Amino acid sequence: MTVLRLIYLRNKHLVPISVFDGLTPPAKKRRPSATNNNNMLKLRPEHRSSLIICLIEHEIDYIVAPFEADLQIAIMDKLGLKTTEEQRNRKDST
Repeated sequence: MTVLRLIYLRNKHLVPISVFDGLTPPAKKRRPSATNNNNMLKLRPEHRSSLIICLIEHEIDYIVAPFEADLQIAIMDKLGLKTTEEQRNRKDST
């Protein structure tokens, strides 16, 4: 998803959160990946840094997961950790 799309979502009163992969899990280092997820964008570290700077400049939330982003998103969804603009405004006012 491009930064412009994230800005568009934010302008529609949604709070997008970009989630990036962190470290490669030790078990995954030993064997090649059997999955091919077409929804994920593979970024080089230098490109990821540039993208994160751009997200910060546009005040778009992001998370660097401890390991894999898809697992982080699943945990956030299961725990109901969804950010809404109302929650964000409350956080900013404190």
